[in-house]
Amino acid sequence: MARVAIIGAGSLVFTKQFLNDMFGTPCMAGSTYVLMGPSMWKLEKMKVYADQLIDKNGIAAEVVCTLKEIRDMVNEMFLADTVPVPVPEDPALATYHRFKVLGE
Repeated sequence: MARVAIIGAGSLVFTKQFLNDMFGTPCMAGSTYVLMGPSMWKLEKMKVYADQLIDKNGIAAEVVCTLKEIRDMVNEMFLADTVPVPVPEDPALATYHRFKVLGE
């Protein structure tokens, strides 16, 4: 299935929200999420959280950590980031996820 590179995955709030959204998306079942960041200790904390969520809910997903640079990840299928976007109707919905297909 898909491999999703999450740059800046040491950001606990961003990564928790993003993984919760992706784990609940049926078309992403069986995907591998590559947590990327400058320090392994934050990435490992997020991996523990994600693994617990996967086990508890029976989610078909795998999470791995890496310190690789994005230029080394050109064969990954997706690059994901979160962009704040104002939503006048509901300020709580001020975030969306965007994806870019890489390597193809």
